[in-house]
Amino acid sequence: MKTVKTAIASVVAVGLLGGTALAADMPAYTPEPAPAPAPVYDNSGWYLRGDLGWSWTDMSDHLENDDNFTAGGGVGYRFNDMFRADITGDYSGKYDMGPGKYDAWTLLGNGYVDIPWGSLMTPYVGAGLGWGWLNGSNGLDDDDGFTFALMGGVAFNITERVALDVGYRYRNTSIDGPNFQDHSARAGLRFSF
Repeated sequence: MKTVKTAIASVVAVGLLGGTALAADMPAYTPEPAPAPAPVYDNSGWYLRGDLGWSWTDMSDHLENDDNFTAGGGVGYRFNDMFRADITGDYSGKYDMGPGKYDAWTLLGNGYVDIPWGSLMTPYVGAGLGWGWLNGSNGLDDDDGFTFALMGGVAFNITERVALDVGYRYRNTSIDGPNFQDHSARAGLRFSF
């Protein structure tokens, strides 16, 4: 009986040692790393904008109407999903007004109401107040005065930080004689940071 017990103990010992030896030869299990979380866009609310477009005047009295390019830029802040504001500087000209030419410069503080319309586009309306300067030549005097503007358009989200803004603006500058008025079709980019 003692030999049977010794044989069983030997078989168990060999089995344990052999199993340990096999386990040592097995590759270690390494779990796959968890995927990195998607980056979270943290918008500070601030944005820069740049616009290009075409402007046509809407003058009365003795001045003729003309059209020309317009360009502008500015800095703004988005308060929430519906309200934002910016300060813009714009140039338009040289408009041939008959007796002479005008270049128009404006500095405006603008407020906008964005209308939520899904993740791809956002219609908006806006208004601005500020000051305008007209540089006259060939018989037209330089002048400046209070300026207001009305805007409307649609922003198309290209990325989380970049939007294409396509819109219309009416601008009116109070000067001596007939007010300077123009309409503009504009497109530009807004860069959020």
